[in-house]
Amino acid sequence: MPILEDLPDLPDVKVYVRARTAPGGGETALAVAMRDANKGVWKIEKESGVSHQTVQNLRNGKGGIEQRKAAAIADALGVPTGDLFAHAADLAGDVL
Repeated sequence: MPILEDLPDLPDVKVYVRARTAPGGGETALAVAMRDANKGVWKIEKESGVSHQTVQNLRNGKGGIEQRKAAAIADALGVPTGDLFAHAADLAGDVL
């Protein structure tokens, strides 16, 4: 059985997250933050480096994204990453 020292470096591990549902439900926290910031998918793409289609999918509650890319989107919106995204295991009861 491998011990912790035998495992690969964790920075190489990719962590994927999904968009949180906004308080009150019905839409994602990302959709609300984009509306509040008056920024569309093309502006977010330009500022974060994440494709507009990926941003659109996440805004609509579809799919997931690497945590580092989620952080870039959150930075473009000026909000903490955790306000917009969470690990799928944390979203078990969080349904759109």
